[in-house]
Amino acid sequence: MKLYIALVVSLFFFTLSAFGQSESEFFSFTLKQGVVQDLYFNKYDKDLFSGDLYSENNAPISDNLYRKVEIDYCIFPFLSFGAGYGKGIAKGINTVEYYTNSFSELELIGKIRLSNKERVFNIEFEGGLSSLGYNSKRFMLSDNVLLNTIERNAVKWRLGINMTTRICKEIDFILCTGFNRVMDDGFDGWDYHAPSDEYIIKSLGIRFYIPTIKKIIIP
Repeated sequence: MKLYIALVVSLFFFTLSAFGQSESEFFSFTLKQGVVQDLYFNKYDKDLFSGDLYSENNAPISDNLYRKVEIDYCIFPFLSFGAGYGKGIAKGINTVEYYTNSFSELELIGKIRLSNKERVFNIEFEGGLSSLGYNSKRFMLSDNVLLNTIERNAVKWRLGINMTTRICKEIDFILCTGFNRVMDDGFDGWDYHAPSDEYIIKSLGIRFYIPTIKKIIIP
C-alpha cells in the first residue's frame, strides 16, 4: 500500500512539473497487448523431481495474456517519463506441477529514444518500477489437486527495448520486449525463499502523440 501511495504522489508532482513547458514537448498514450513467458532458471530447482516452473513454447496464448495502458510525457525529444497500468495472466509447468497466476501492476516508467519522434523508425530503451499484486495457485499435474495459493503485493522492476515505426502523423506502431523481475518468490504459487521470479513479456502496441499547448500559467 505504501508503494502505491508513493507512485500516485510521484505521478501527481510529475504532472504539475509539466506545466509551462514548450510547444515541442508532448504527451503520448500507448495501448499494448502481449504474452507472458515465464523463464526457466535451474538454480531455482527444488530437487530432481520438482524443477523451476516455466512457460511452454507451445502453450496457448490465452493462458499467458497481458494488456497495458501507458501515459508518457516527453521532457526532451529523446527522453520521457510516465506511468502505466497492466493486467495479465500467466501459467508455468514442470514435470510434476503447474501454476496459474492473475496479476496487475502500477508502474513508473522512463524511456530513452535513440532518435526523436519525427523519424520513421525508432529504437527505445525503457525501465520501470512497479507495485505488483498477484494471486497464484499451484496444482499437481497428474490430478489437478490444488497444492497452494499465494496472494501478495510485491515490487517488480523491468528493462525493455522497443522498436517503433510511424503509421501516420502522431501515431506509431510498436514491437516491445521486456525482462521482468518480481522481487518475491511466490509468483509461481510456492515460496522456496528464492530471491525472485523472472519472466519476459513480448507485446504489440499502438501509440498516440498529443502535443501540449505552448504555455499554461498557474495563478
